[in-house]
Amino acid sequence: MFRVLGIVAFLTVAGCGVYVDQQAGAKAQSAEERWPAIGAFTEVQGVSVHYVQKGTGPDLVLLHGAGGNLRDFTFELVDRLARDYRVTAFDRPGLGYTERLPQATGAFNTQAETPQQQAALLSAAARQIGIRNPIVLGHSFGGAIAMAWALEHDAAAVVSVSGAVMPWPGGLDPQYTVLGSALGGALLTPLAGAFVNPDNVQAAAGRIFAPQQVPAGYLSYVGPGLTLRPDTLRANNRRVRRLKA
Repeated sequence: MFRVLGIVAFLTVAGCGVYVDQQAGAKAQSAEERWPAIGAFTEVQGVSVHYVQKGTGPDLVLLHGAGGNLRDFTFELVDRLARDYRVTAFDRPGLGYTERLPQATGAFNTQAETPQQQAALLSAAARQIGIRNPIVLGHSFGGAIAMAWALEHDAAAVVSVSGAVMPWPGGLDPQYTVLGSALGGALLTPLAGAFVNPDNVQAAAGRIFAPQQVPAGYLSYVGPGLTLRPDTLRANNRRVRRLKA
């Protein structure tokens, strides 16, 4: 009797897991159809790197923050900067359409690419597309990568926009602790990917932009559904968790 109940319970849980994975996969595919890659790709040691380049002049590289992608910059800023610079915005590994480094892949794998590893990948990608000695601008988490780039690779200057370059007070939001763990990342991120509506993130965006308002049209352009893909959630949460330490 108990053995039968155990088998039934196991099959029920397994069936729910399969359903959640299917739903999360469908939502991820829908997000990629709605917010496709808008730039070009280059490959560095087998890792595909997505970027947008525009303008002429001195090279300026843009590195986005946690949970974002290069659309944060192409929404408006790239067009402004392209009047004076050759601007290149990169998707960071695991975010947008740039792949993760091989050692950091896997649902239960809590390894996270360090700022130094991300800087090495993106600076190599920059050299591969003809960029030499650029100005490197990083926003938020991207600020840590911009600093690593400037310290270890070629850079004419570094610009930190609210960069995570010094220890910050307080603890992490619980989501980073939970979703950054092996079990949480493997089992809970598909739930978020399956059931969180990417069009229902106005409140979260409002907290990020406060005290300013979220720019009109920003959320429909930037692609919150891309952030909710399970692999992207794992990458982002594990990386922020590691950076805080």
